[in-house]
Amino acid sequence: MKKYIVFAFIAAVTAALCLLPRAFLALANSADRYWHSESESAGVLHRGDCPLEVTHEKLTFDIPSFPDYFSGEEEFEKYDSSVTAEYTFFNPTEHAVTARLAFPFGKPSEFGNDLKWDDTERYDVCVNGAAVEKRLRHTYCSRYYGDDFNAENELEKLCDEKISRWFFTPQTAVTYYTYRVHGIASEGGNDWSPYASATLPKSDTRRIVMSEYDGCETLSDRLKAGFWAENGKEICVYTVGEPLPKPPEWTLYSNGSQLKCIDGKVELVNTGETSFYEFATSKLPESGNIMPDDWYNAVTEAFCAEIAYYVHGIDYVLNPADRLMRWYEYSLVVPAGATVTNSVCAPLYPSIDGWYEPPVYDYEYLLSPAKRWSAFGSLDIEIVTLRYLTDANGFGFEKTERGYALSLNGLPESDLRFSLCEVQNPKSVHNYGSPLWVIIPIAVTVLIALPCVFALAVLLRYKKTPQ
Repeated sequence: MKKYIVFAFIAAVTAALCLLPRAFLALANSADRYWHSESESAGVLHRGDCPLEVTHEKLTFDIPSFPDYFSGEEEFEKYDSSVTAEYTFFNPTEHAVTARLAFPFGKPSEFGNDLKWDDTERYDVCVNGAAVEKRLRHTYCSRYYGDDFNAENELEKLCDEKISRWFFTPQTAVTYYTYRVHGIASEGGNDWSPYASATLPKSDTRRIVMSEYDGCETLSDRLKAGFWAENGKEICVYTVGEPLPKPPEWTLYSNGSQLKCIDGKVELVNTGETSFYEFATSKLPESGNIMPDDWYNAVTEAFCAEIAYYVHGIDYVLNPADRLMRWYEYSLVVPAGATVTNSVCAPLYPSIDGWYEPPVYDYEYLLSPAKRWSAFGSLDIEIVTLRYLTDANGFGFEKTERGYALSLNGLPESDLRFSLCEVQNPKSVHNYGSPLWVIIPIAVTVLIALPCVFALAVLLRYKKTPQ
């Protein structure tokens, strides 16, 4: 009963939070991963303080259309909004500089994340007008609305080798146990919802992953994990790191309250061992767009991000597709005393604010990573669109025949955020400036949670009363 009450409270909080705005899809400037020059010994690389200067940058947001969340693959492939960043690099040194650059351009779009095609194939990275080889890279990035993008931290995740974190290494042993449920009666009353539970030893050098995971109770020295059981169901329990002293033993109950045991069996049918690398890449998408080592590194980072939890569901930690930052990686050679033009084009997706009629489409471009360059000159920004600019976050855009334009001497203090809409003055469904925007979700939470807390108090008092 207590478990149901706690679950109801969590569900209420979750429902309230779902009313808040969604996270933005962000793009950011190119940054140097490492560089070397002719004067350096072969194989010696510099990972910071690249001497290249950006004398000019032009940002062009080409937005002929808005994405349709409900469109199918055929329609979505026609979506062609993009951003192009064109840099003019100058090498002030007496030696040619070869730089390995990385351009982050956001997480995979929520609008087409189930599609198998690569939406970057039709966009190029060019040097002096000629297309150059680019690699699509991915890193783990759990950036949420309001979080700052830290170029230094994110670049650290862009590794050329398999990473090791804590006890997670490519060679770490993973033991798996496969179980099958059978022998449960077909009916057992109104509260009949069979549930299997096992008590597991707790360890800071072990994580447990379950293919079927419906809750875990973390105690001081042990764990209680469980799943909803039915005849014929197979589940697999994986232990990453320190092995378990023995395979888990499951007890069947009539429901999730775990008060009444029932007949039936959760039988161990198979056991085996694999490496953490093989385990981490077992759910690598078949599309071929993601490098196996990038996926492994992202899964490892996902485990470490959830380090406070001892038991995980397999679909969350082994499939971080919705938490990946995408990058273009490419090389740039700038001769001594020379100037080179480098352009990067990437797909552009907005966040949709449905609290307006018609909806408002929000875009974000992170200018701050460009501060890594040794010098930065002027910046021109153009938004090519037939839509209306409803908000520019303080940037003073001017209306042009093609859309909107802005010229700046140097980098601004803030990153670029702007909003577009089909009409000039969309009608707000709610008032963002009103306290109601904060009060309403809290009120919903309280109205649902209070009866749950009251029921819990009554239950605890009833248990303390002598029978």
